[in-house]
Amino acid sequence: MGSRQSPPPVTFRPARPASRARTTAAVLLGSAVWIAAGWIGVVLLGHTYILWRLAVVTGASCVFFALAPAWAVAVRRGEERRAPD
Repeated sequence: MGSRQSPPPVTFRPARPASRARTTAAVLLGSAVWIAAGWIGVVLLGHTYILWRLAVVTGASCVFFALAPAWAVAVRRGEERRAPD
């Protein structure tokens, strides 16, 4: 019986990395798709209290997770402008 060698480590290297604008658009579009799916679920399954709560929580979390990185980038850019050269 031969000795088993472990496979070489595999690293992912994209052929062409996405731009910051394209990545941001993809995240926001993904959030919009989840919100739309939630609203469609509410409409198709009936206007029950738990579904409305789920839709509101999902929408609020998408808004928060869209605004938090934008705020962080704005703060970082402000700090970079104030940094001495």
